[in-house]
Amino acid sequence: MARTETNDENWSKRNSLRELRYAGIATVLTLVAAVGFYLYVPVMRASMQEGDSEIVHGRYYALNATGGEIEYRLNEAGAARDIDPAVAAEGYQRDLEILARRFQRGQFAMVVLPGMENTKEFQDMVRNQASFQYNVERRENSVALVIRGNNPAAVQAVHAYLEYLKPNWVFRKRG
Repeated sequence: MARTETNDENWSKRNSLRELRYAGIATVLTLVAAVGFYLYVPVMRASMQEGDSEIVHGRYYALNATGGEIEYRLNEAGAARDIDPAVAAEGYQRDLEILARRFQRGQFAMVVLPGMENTKEFQDMVRNQASFQYNVERRENSVALVIRGNNPAAVQAVHAYLEYLKPNWVFRKRG
């Protein structure tokens, strides 16, 4: 049976209406997801902040003549909770070894510090990337990532980078 012009118009209208319905449904679903995400983000942040008060270690920075170091050390909260320093040090060592590998690949940005890639400190680290050596050292109650520069510019870059991290990349207790 051949289609007539009227049937073609009706078919075209039905098809258009079906597409509009699908577009409307997709729009509503997208809106619901966006609103849900918008409402969930503050809850997620609050949860993360509550978790900060449970942190059992501190992050410390030190500068020296050859570069500097980032040290993870059991804090008072960890000691008060009777956490075994040796067990804690194993986790810290894994974390700092991952950080050392990231640095070796030139990934100096910290995810929790948006815009860090635009800082002079970050750019200097990238520029001197080939001049750094990394070593993770286990100590009593702590583990440190030691960063050594092979020349004065690299040492200065490490110093500036760690000075930048000191006030910005910390655990803050909320409450």
